[in-house]
Amino acid sequence: MLIGCSGVTIDIQYLQDNLPVQVTAEIEERGFHLAQAGDLEAVYYLARVDSATHQVRVGYFLVWPGEYPDFGNDYPARLRELAAQLLTPLAYTNWLYLPGTGGLQRLFYGPGDVEGVAVLFTRDGQRLGRIESVGFEQPGHEAVVIPYPALPWSLADVTHNNAPSLGVASWNHLFLPPETAAGPVRLEVTPFPPDEWRRLKMYRRRAEPAKQILLAGKAHVR
Repeated sequence: MLIGCSGVTIDIQYLQDNLPVQVTAEIEERGFHLAQAGDLEAVYYLARVDSATHQVRVGYFLVWPGEYPDFGNDYPARLRELAAQLLTPLAYTNWLYLPGTGGLQRLFYGPGDVEGVAVLFTRDGQRLGRIESVGFEQPGHEAVVIPYPALPWSLADVTHNNAPSLGVASWNHLFLPPETAAGPVRLEVTPFPPDEWRRLKMYRRRAEPAKQILLAGKAHVR
């Protein structure tokens, strides 16, 4: 099963077959910590060992049934954002606000809403080491990687027990470091099933931060 990203494909089966069993077990044991998950359906992952740098690259894929207006009830929103929530679902995220219809978004990208988080781990022999960086899209669809000197956050703000820890910060499921009061909870993570990859049309431009971490360096491409 191949995944597509910016004209390059990766063999999913190759990734799964060549990931050390101990690394797989530790990725799943650590899980993914998330605050304000809402109606999140699943957290999937794909990973590969970068033999050149002795690092483990993990892409996490968080799946929601869709994007529905919140109007500031659960996620803070300024006036401009409230206007976007009012107008966007008319045609883009859900036809005339009808849940599950998907609108143009489904036609362009696929069903549901899938967001990606990119995490780079060190590798300690055959084991998963510590987190070196966490990348995601924040509100406004601005991609960020922590740590980065221009950002006010450190790795301690986006990790817990050497697992990623984030908070959903917008109605369309973009992220920020979690607020302490929000109480991130540990979620189970499982390998991305190939049939689900096809159903969600993940070969299209979706969850790019998670795909890019897999492509960085020398990936198994064809």
